[in-house]
Amino acid sequence: MIKNNVIIGHDGWLFLNSGAQKQREHLNGTLSPTAIDVENFRQNITSRFEFCRSHGMDYLHVVFPTKDLVTREMLPTSYAAEQSSLFDRCYRGVFGDHLPEYLVYPLDELIDLHSKKSAFFKFDTHLSAIGRLHIVSIILAKLGLPCDPVLYFIERDLKHSGDLGKMLQSSETSDETWLDHIIPTAKTFNNITYLKGNSNNIVIVSNDLAVFDKRLLVFGDSFIAGCLSILSAFFKDIIYIRSPFFQKDAVSLFSPDIIVSANSERYLSAVKSDTSSHSVVLANYGAEDYRPSDEFSDALRAQASWGHHHSYYTSWRNKNIPKPLYVDPVLGPAFGNAMLVPVNELERSFSSIGRDPQLIFPRAGLALRSEKTISFEIESSVDGKCQLFYPGINEKGYPFLNQDSLSLDVKQGRNILTFKLDRNRSIPLIRFDPLATPGVFTILSTRAW
Repeated sequence: MIKNNVIIGHDGWLFLNSGAQKQREHLNGTLSPTAIDVENFRQNITSRFEFCRSHGMDYLHVVFPTKDLVTREMLPTSYAAEQSSLFDRCYRGVFGDHLPEYLVYPLDELIDLHSKKSAFFKFDTHLSAIGRLHIVSIILAKLGLPCDPVLYFIERDLKHSGDLGKMLQSSETSDETWLDHIIPTAKTFNNITYLKGNSNNIVIVSNDLAVFDKRLLVFGDSFIAGCLSILSAFFKDIIYIRSPFFQKDAVSLFSPDIIVSANSERYLSAVKSDTSSHSVVLANYGAEDYRPSDEFSDALRAQASWGHHHSYYTSWRNKNIPKPLYVDPVLGPAFGNAMLVPVNELERSFSSIGRDPQLIFPRAGLALRSEKTISFEIESSVDGKCQLFYPGINEKGYPFLNQDSLSLDVKQGRNILTFKLDRNRSIPLIRFDPLATPGVFTILSTRAW
């Protein structure tokens, strides 16, 4: 059944009709990307990679497969039989026998994911939260960044409609899974509410407790924009620019370590050359109908100052971005819960005001790649217990479970608390509960070996 250009499939799943319509037009010879479109795409991706390599930056391009290809079993039979991959049909061959390492088209990976968990929202063209997490996992792996993204999020249920539901003017929602950060310290600045549409959208996300101390610049559409929240757990600064083009002025301004560009597969129906681009950063400069907030403008100015006016960037960051509760010389920055209160300016002494004080170290895995023994030297005002958690996963994705932890007694006075970890286990982050009783303690030193 079709209504308002939306296909209503099995069990009420919704699909944009463009997939079937484009396939029909292709078969009729009226909508196949031209040779110029295909060459523009090949040249764009290749030139971007070569530019980034020559400037010491990593680069990756992601083509997001369309929903009808991943979840075709949900389509009416007549439509399911018509679906074919536009990328595979028209673009894959121009790169030879294998796609280059800097180009990702994760169709098979999403199909495999969807056989276990829903890769797309039911009433939306976009990936589900689980699908987005899967894409981020692929991006991190391709960039050679050692991490297991699943461990940084907790699943929760929510009601969701979406862009296809809006097209049907339906108020119906579906039960979906969402992901909450276990370390909710990222801060987002977005100019979308000051624009007439989504053209020239810029999003800035900063996180002082990100896993990697790296800057990421992203060019793309709403599909990669939907991944920004998940990506923010892993990159200290993210600047997203909604654009199909690679913009060298933005690269120069923002001085990223890594650049990711992306597009939804449906936009491959026509591809323009990067040489025809315009500056998104300056697109609205001086426009009377564009009045972004001071908060966004300050964030943009600070990010553009990173390379040549670093003191301004640092000053902005110190005023606006949540800081770690504690920074350990071995394990890196730590997020602390409300049961830990700093009691001195050195931020190494804390008051435990409950039974479950927590320090979560998101970068601990970088220190524990080869070392599997860790010790904390602590001075405590009371007797108690401490507990070290290393990640395991329960059915809702929570990574810190009692069966995956080690406990030691804490005595009043000075303690050296030594934990021997499983050498066969990857440990990207840890949680340390230093004193499971009210009292005051000081972390004197930390060792890993």
